[in-house]
Amino acid sequence: MQQRINELMIPIDHYPVLNEDDPVGEAASAMRRIYCQAEQGRCLESGHRNVLVRSTAGNIVGVLDFWNVLSVLVPEAAGGLSKALEEMNVALAFAEAEETVPRSEPGDFKTRVQQNAKVPCKKIMSHLKQRVGPEDSLLQGLKELHRQKVSVLPVYDGEKTVGVIRDSDLFLAAVSALTE
Repeated sequence: MQQRINELMIPIDHYPVLNEDDPVGEAASAMRRIYCQAEQGRCLESGHRNVLVRSTAGNIVGVLDFWNVLSVLVPEAAGGLSKALEEMNVALAFAEAEETVPRSEPGDFKTRVQQNAKVPCKKIMSHLKQRVGPEDSLLQGLKELHRQKVSVLPVYDGEKTVGVIRDSDLFLAAVSALTE
């Protein structure tokens, strides 16, 4: 019998969802809370690596992952300041020169990150074009994740979001097949 998405999905009420107008800083804080399980001040890297973004109509329309957030908070991580980021008034101290050592004062980094954190989630999220259903096969879910170049997809039962399926869930299912 073929496994279905509903066998691996995470219920939507166990997953962080933000509104599209929420600032990126709020997404970053939510991601830190759900990703890190602190032990002696260290992050154990055990939780979700992204958040879902909801439209004003209440539909899941996007996803934010670490790279989406870092590309705004610290644009030099993405190789510089794109025209789109520039239009969002994202502050950049030294990315254009691709310098590895900042020319500015140490406090400038923190100030710049705090300023950039005000960008709304909808400006930088990865837009979700398709979705999967709970009865879809794991292969169908994996194909859709790859097609959209995202690491998580909402699972819809009709018009209602009932859960999410992650690339890590599908990876573990594939690896489990090696030992069966």
